[in-house]
Amino acid sequence: MTANELTKKLKSMGAFWSYDATGLQNIPENVLIEDGLRWGDVAEILCLFEIFGQKKVKQVWKEKLIIDARIYDHNYYLGTIFFDIKNPKRYMKHLLNKNSRYERIKTFNA
Repeated sequence: MTANELTKKLKSMGAFWSYDATGLQNIPENVLIEDGLRWGDVAEILCLFEIFGQKKVKQVWKEKLIIDARIYDHNYYLGTIFFDIKNPKRYMKHLLNKNSRYERIKTFNA
């Protein structure tokens, strides 16, 4: 499956709802990966690994999805099944604390 085919498949599943259908070819890689992990089923997630590689997909997962505590169960599943993390609870807790809203606000300069 190509990136364009994956984009169309994910669009039919509800991803990219804010994008105009004519602009689907211009979706940034990070957004495609993020929405693929969020909306995709096993086949679509495996396709992400084929297209972008595990390192890139895991990077986007860590930066974009883990910090969203609302999808904790989904992140736990992704960490266990797709990223082979032995203790996903501890792994995610560390990243959630590191990237908490309070910690991000502390980095702002007045």
